[in-house]
Amino acid sequence: MPANIYQSHSILFICDDKDIIDRIKKNLDTSKYKFIICRSFQKDRSLFEEENLILILLCTSLKKSSSVAVCKKLMIDKKFIGVPVSIIVKELDNDLILDHLTAGADDFISLQSDESEIRMRLQFQITKKSSIASEKVQSYIKLSRKMKAVGLLAEGIAHDLNNYLGGMIGYISLLKAKAKPKDDTVPVLSMLEKASDEAADVITRLLDFAGSKIEGITEININETAEKSLKLIKNSILKNIRKEVKLTKRLPNILGNTSQLEQLVIHLVFAATNKLSNESGELLIRTNFHPLEKMLSISHKLPVGNYISIEISLTKDQPEIPDDEKTDFLSVKKSFDSGLDLAIARNIVNDFNGFFYSDIKDVNTLSFYAYFPTIESNSKPSNNSNSKEITSEDKKSGLILVIDDESIILQLISDTLELLGYNGLLAETGSQGMELFKKHHFEIDLVILDLDLPDINGDLILQKLRKIKPQQKVLVASGYEFNQKEKFLKKVKVNDYLSKPFKIHDLEMKLNQLL
Repeated sequence: MPANIYQSHSILFICDDKDIIDRIKKNLDTSKYKFIICRSFQKDRSLFEEENLILILLCTSLKKSSSVAVCKKLMIDKKFIGVPVSIIVKELDNDLILDHLTAGADDFISLQSDESEIRMRLQFQITKKSSIASEKVQSYIKLSRKMKAVGLLAEGIAHDLNNYLGGMIGYISLLKAKAKPKDDTVPVLSMLEKASDEAADVITRLLDFAGSKIEGITEININETAEKSLKLIKNSILKNIRKEVKLTKRLPNILGNTSQLEQLVIHLVFAATNKLSNESGELLIRTNFHPLEKMLSISHKLPVGNYISIEISLTKDQPEIPDDEKTDFLSVKKSFDSGLDLAIARNIVNDFNGFFYSDIKDVNTLSFYAYFPTIESNSKPSNNSNSKEITSEDKKSGLILVIDDESIILQLISDTLELLGYNGLLAETGSQGMELFKKHHFEIDLVILDLDLPDINGDLILQKLRKIKPQQKVLVASGYEFNQKEKFLKKVKVNDYLSKPFKIHDLEMKLNQLL
């Protein structure tokens, strides 16, 4: 047994029957393992909080709590991920065993069995899990390295496309702003603008998954996130799978990381559908609201409050096909529960302070459920993307220094500033920008700065600007989300942030606020 996998060989008994504990201990080497007896999972948690467990034995005959509920709690607790759970049953009850396997248990031990079989099943869980643990860790490391390489490639491609598309989106909005309301080109430009927005959204998703845009904690509309996720993978879902989306309207927001939630949805959709080959079925994606009263009926001890859920279920059709080609959902669910997939899903939901479980409603339906605590929010995002004709009354004045290494973005901002009535100084590198600033800093009203420059880091440029002119107003324009750079922006006292790609009215709004 590799020492680097399990530093201490501790076995946790969750059982309140001394006779059962004594019988099981007789079949284990007491000199090799440390035994921890827990009669109440919640009250006695401090007994094993710091232990490195090699096996958990759960009695199904607990007097003061449901063993199925305890099993589900073990599955959502990060500490127990990867630790096998064997249930101990007094009698062979198929329904009881299936309930626990569905909840995530790995095996069962029947007290009706003789001592040799009990010993064999115990050793099987310990030795099998321990012997393959190192191999699993190595395989996960290799997979992680491959995914990192793929992510870097995707990040580079998406970053370049984002810059090109940013110029397209900006100039389309610029043409719309210059056009008269009844101009025949306006409908065509609107169609191009819509297509460009959709392409930009796909690129944003790619940057999210590549890890280039690691977002912070924000308010999330779960319906919008689910729709975006499904849109991203619509061509990856098997053609023989029909899709039904039931999203409850006007759900409260949740608090968390948007990228993580998108990954959860995509991950669970693939987990539910990818095991089917020749069979067809219907995929259900459903969101719902659960008031506090309903949540209290669930045996899991969740924080007090209202919750919303997302359900992803797959129901197989029942055509006449050979039995050996049919999918056994119990085996599918079991393989999913015991692998890395479920660990990732549970970790994501845990990061939201939520609850996750999987279920088999019947032999043909496999379901995954994720519950998230809600937050109260009456704020609604404003829509600043609507283009309107810019008139002479909209035009302003002032001198603005623009530092950006993308020529198309630099020219777009220059043309927009001219249309709005501002004068612009343009620099394609940080060095050029600093030279212009040193020469004209008394006249410059605002600096528009790209953080990702090839010659000088954006934070270094900001420091140099502040040394020359401490009160200089700066608008950062970059492909990073604001909540990722929030601490940095506060530290250097940047005035505002403009996310790329942007439309001219996004820029106009920022200029009006700052000048």
